[in-house]
Amino acid sequence: MITRMLLAAAFAVFLAMPARAENQLIWTITAGDWTGGAYQSESGRFSHCSVSASYRSGTVLALTINADYQFLIVLGNASWQLPTGSRYDVVLSIDGRNLGRYNGETFNNSYLSITLGNDADAYQRLRKGREMKVAAARQNLFFDLTGTAQALSTVLACVERANSLASPSNPFAAPGQREASTNPFADNNTSSASSEQELVQGLLLASGFSDIQFTDPDGTGFSEAGYTWIADDYAGALYVYDTPNADLDQVVNTLLGGIATECTAGFASKPLPLEYIRRFRLKQFTAACRVSSVDQFFYAGTAVTDGTVVILIYNGNPTTASGLDEINASMTKALRILLPQ
Repeated sequence: MITRMLLAAAFAVFLAMPARAENQLIWTITAGDWTGGAYQSESGRFSHCSVSASYRSGTVLALTINADYQFLIVLGNASWQLPTGSRYDVVLSIDGRNLGRYNGETFNNSYLSITLGNDADAYQRLRKGREMKVAAARQNLFFDLTGTAQALSTVLACVERANSLASPSNPFAAPGQREASTNPFADNNTSSASSEQELVQGLLLASGFSDIQFTDPDGTGFSEAGYTWIADDYAGALYVYDTPNADLDQVVNTLLGGIATECTAGFASKPLPLEYIRRFRLKQFTAACRVSSVDQFFYAGTAVTDGTVVILIYNGNPTTASGLDEINASMTKALRILLPQ
């Protein structure tokens, strides 16, 4: 049991590859008994999403889809002693029917990574199958596929969410950029996760928020916002402004001036210096607003532009200013990961 627990812990690190263990977790995902997350590469870009589950044999199976929609299966067992970097010819079968012949490569002596590429048929058969057979190095391994439909759907949705900032619904997407989804695994009954709401949710998840619930803007103090939400102890809103060549310093100063006029019992703000993320400009601020002796609100704000539109994101708390600087730092990190080139 201890060995299996150690392997499971090690596999959680291995999921952060699938090529290198230095990759870092962006957010977590679960699907029944399958757990994993979205990961970034060493360069700070989104890399892949992956989930894994443990079997009674002591073997752990991971299902991974990377940012380019390449599909991988990874197997791990603490008892294996595989030469690192070795390559194997792997034959996969689903419910007794041959799936295909694939290349496998070993990592860290105990792991075998099998690349299925963008094989949509393999993806769908793994979702719908009951048992998978893996034949490699004169050995046969068998895996119950219970729960893989939910697991693979969750992984695919995770990738679409992380890629959503490069999708046509992204107001920053250049004309003609990803005119059609590059997802080879979507079928006619699969709605694209690259909607505007998925874009917002991806940003919030990558910024460390959880328990995100979208709300009706008309029922909040942000009635003109495109999206509003409750996440953890914060209420948030996102606005999109069609303002080409906007001066972000001026945008934020005008915004803070407007807020200040409503804060009749007191107002304070702290604009942060302008930053650059590739072709984007970023301006953040924190603010404290007191309307009366009992009515107050504390904001963390992020404005980002590519020179054509401005996205403005608020997250606020009615009780404390603690954590606002951390929110802005986390939002900057998320944008560095997810904004397109």
